[in-house]
Amino acid sequence: FFFFFFLWRSGNVEVPVTACGIEAGDPHAPCTMLLLDYLTYLREQRSLDVCLDSALDDSQPCRTGTLYLKDWHHRLQFPSFDGYSQVPVLAPDWLNGHALCKHVRDEQSAPDNDPPGDDYRFVYLGPRGSFTPLHCDVLGSFSWSTNVCGEKLWVFFAPNDVELLKDTAGRLPVDVLQPLDPARYPRAHRATPIRVLQRAGETLFVPSLWYHQVVNLRETLSVNHNWGNACNVDLMAAALTEDLTNARAAIADCRESLASDWDGHCQLLLRANSGLDFRGFVELLHTAVVHATRCLAECRVDQHQHHHDGNEDQRANQCANLSPAAAFLAGLPSRLGVHSLSSHTAAQCFAIPQLQAHAGTRVAMALFELARVEHALLSIVKDWCQQLSLCCCSGSNASPCRLCQAAAGHEGAPIDASLTGKLRAVWHSDPDTTAECGAAPDCAVGRCTALHLLQDIWQVKRAHFGH
Repeated sequence: FFFFFFLWRSGNVEVPVTACGIEAGDPHAPCTMLLLDYLTYLREQRSLDVCLDSALDDSQPCRTGTLYLKDWHHRLQFPSFDGYSQVPVLAPDWLNGHALCKHVRDEQSAPDNDPPGDDYRFVYLGPRGSFTPLHCDVLGSFSWSTNVCGEKLWVFFAPNDVELLKDTAGRLPVDVLQPLDPARYPRAHRATPIRVLQRAGETLFVPSLWYHQVVNLRETLSVNHNWGNACNVDLMAAALTEDLTNARAAIADCRESLASDWDGHCQLLLRANSGLDFRGFVELLHTAVVHATRCLAECRVDQHQHHHDGNEDQRANQCANLSPAAAFLAGLPSRLGVHSLSSHTAAQCFAIPQLQAHAGTRVAMALFELARVEHALLSIVKDWCQQLSLCCCSGSNASPCRLCQAAAGHEGAPIDASLTGKLRAVWHSDPDTTAECGAAPDCAVGRCTALHLLQDIWQVKRAHFGH
C-alpha cells in the first residue's frame, strides 16, 4: 500500500538519501535520488532479504552501506497533504512555527538559486538494517517518532553517560550495537544503554539532549517531528551556545583574516550547521512573547466582558482602556522590526493548546512562557557579553541605547547575576521609555534585539502585575 501511495503521490521528486555508516564526503554516499529510483532499490532489498533471511545476523542489525531515505521534509514539499496534526499535549511548537514563518518569507524574497529554509518535520523510509548513528537531536529539541509500518530498535543514553562513550580522541562511536574496542573506548562499559523496541502504530518520545541510535529491524516507514517550547527553551539556548562555541573553534585559525566581521562569520557557520543562528533564535523568542502577551490581553478582555452588565458602549470603553499589556502588544512587532507570523499554520504552532481553555490556566501558561523566555534571553546575552569581540553598537554611526551601553560595559566580565541586575536597574530607572537602538540593524547576532525583547518582557509583566 505505502509503495503505491508514495509512487502516486511524489514519485518524480528528489529525496535525501544516506548510505548508512559512510561519511558524507565519501563518493559512495549519495545525497539525493528520485523517489521512484529509491522505491525500486527498496523492492530489490526486500527480495534480497527474503533470499538471505536465514543467513542474516540478528545480533548485528546495522548494515553499513544500506541506503536510507531520511530527513525528508515531506510536509514542506507537499503542504496541501496534511498527513497529521500535532497532539495538544505535545504543543506549542515554537521551533516549527518559526521555521514555517521563515520559509514563507524566504519563498517570497529569496533568489531562485537560494532555496527557502527548512522545517523540523521529517519522513524516514528504509530497508532492514538501515540505521541512524548515535546522535543527539538538533538544537536541544524534543522529538517524537511514529512508526507507520515496520519495526525499530532504539538505544538511548542519558546525557550524563555521553562522555563515557567517547574514545581517547573525544569522538563518539557510530554504532553502539557493535562491540566497542576497550582500548579505544576505555570508559564505554560504564555507560548504561536503554533499549526500546518500537512496533508499527507506536509513537516514541525523545527527551532533549538524550543521545540515541536507531536501527530498522525490518522495512520501516516513520514520521519524526522535532519541536521546542517554553519547557525546553533553556536547553535550546544552551545547545545553540555550545554549537556557536564549536563554530568559533572550527574557524579559529582564520580569525585574523576575518577580523572585520568575525562574529558575523561565526553566526553564518552556526546557521549552516544548526539551521538557526542567534538572530533567528531571538526572532523565535520574540514571536513567543507576542503570543503570550496576546493571551494575557485576551484573557483580560474575557474577564471584563464576563463581569460587565452588557452595555456595549461601556464594554468597548473598558476593553479599550484595558491594561498597558494590550496597548503595548500592538506596537511590539513593528518596534522590534521582526516579521510577524505569515500563515495560519505557523500561528497555530505558537498558540497555547485549547486543553488549557480556562482563563486562569491560560494566564498561568502565558506567564510561564514569558519567564522561560526571559531566562533563555539572559543566558545568551551573558554569553555574548563574554564572547563577542566588541559591542555591536561600537561600529555603528547610530547612538547606542542605554541597554546596549550597559551590556557593552559588561563585556569580558564573569558570567554571573550582576549583568541581570545591571540591565534591570537601567530599565527600572525609566521603565516607560522605550529603548530604541539605531544600531540594531547592524548587529549580525541580534544582541540589540534580544536586549530590547528583555525590556518588553519586563514591561508586559509590569503591565500585568501592576508593579
